[in-house]
Amino acid sequence: MERKKICLNCGAEYQSRARLCVLCNKKKRKQYRKEHHIKNRERDYKNSRAWIKNNKERYNEVCKLWSREYRKNIKKIVVDYYGGVCACCGEKDIRFLCVDHIHGGGNRHKKLLRRSDMPIYLRQENYPEGFQILCYNCNMGKSHYKVCPHKL
Repeated sequence: MERKKICLNCGAEYQSRARLCVLCNKKKRKQYRKEHHIKNRERDYKNSRAWIKNNKERYNEVCKLWSREYRKNIKKIVVDYYGGVCACCGEKDIRFLCVDHIHGGGNRHKKLLRRSDMPIYLRQENYPEGFQILCYNCNMGKSHYKVCPHKL
């Protein structure tokens, strides 16, 4: 019968030759990275600024790609939270769905916020009441005619 190996720090079992389990090693690595970052912050900042200056086009491409993916993920989370389908016609394709102010006033709200990315705002504000998901056609119909074309 094989003897169980026990971590010296937390008492959990481990499978490697090290005397620490995976959890303790993760904690140690995290602590080391934190200390290393604090110690070398200025040098790392200068190096990253120099890299960005020398690789401006590549940096811009990476930032655009990251930003696009980030917005897609936030939109998916917000749409799922508010129901995942158009409240009027039942459209499910996320490419056509957008956030709508139930009682109107979306343009005033965007100007007040000085931003146009409503899903990010909703997530930051912990999904407030007064919003719904509509497809673009229903949202524009509601905006122009005060009622969705499906309800005419």
